[in-house]
Amino acid sequence: RIIPQVLQSALSAEERARVKVHCGFVQQLCQPASEGWPRHVEALMSEWLGVMALNEGMALPLLACRDYFSPAPHMIPSLLRVWIQAAHSVPSGTSLGRCGPVSTSKEILLGRPTLLLDADLRTCSADDLFKGSGRSVELFDSACEGLAARGLIGWFDLHCCKEHEADVLSTAPGAPSTHWAQCWMPFHRP
Repeated sequence: RIIPQVLQSALSAEERARVKVHCGFVQQLCQPASEGWPRHVEALMSEWLGVMALNEGMALPLLACRDYFSPAPHMIPSLLRVWIQAAHSVPSGTSLGRCGPVSTSKEILLGRPTLLLDADLRTCSADDLFKGSGRSVELFDSACEGLAARGLIGWFDLHCCKEHEADVLSTAPGAPSTHWAQCWMPFHRP
């Protein structure tokens, strides 16, 4: 509910007349379309991400809402990158066999991060998000010889758009804290 308050103070009266803010679930906005809601919007801004960016079930409704408008609006954020990297230790505050959100440090990582998903939210499909090809993950790091991978750490980066790709919100280990965390995915055996 803070967005309408911020817009009131940040926009001119003319701009406020053009900006419509919907605070709630995207399904209530476009599925079915709200009465009197425009068929054309310039931008669709949404906070819809969960752990590893896709697990809260909002990606498909958001894409359906994007596709409701003609032409498709500018998506903010519009670039999503999902990463994983091997870890040699169980992150503090979690158990070896439990998968889920954690806050971890770069010091437990092995090898290099592997890009799992690089999606342009202005044009991607559900298949682009959920049916991508497999990837190989580097499990060993010569600097950490003798350490076995205990699991994987996953995170996402959001980029404002291609034109402003340097404007990024990263949930990577070592990045400034957000209310999102990384995801710990333990191996059954190291």
